[in-house]
Amino acid sequence: MGRLTQVVTTTDALRFHLHADMMHEALRGDVLSAMLAESDAQRTEAAQDIAQHFRLYSGRPASDQRSSTA
Repeated sequence: MGRLTQVVTTTDALRFHLHADMMHEALRGDVLSAMLAESDAQRTEAAQDIAQHFRLYSGRPASDQRSSTA
């Protein structure tokens, strides 16, 4: 594997890791919001946020999920 390929692969892996970490934190916040919701409107908003962040967390293209050991 050439040096440039290694750099690109490592950068892609880091980008994916950072995105996953951000979505994990967003999901955590959404769940806390749902747990603390005091109205149906707040619960509905929290459920929508959870669904949106879950899609973003699990819906990354396969090209973004390359392993740095490839």
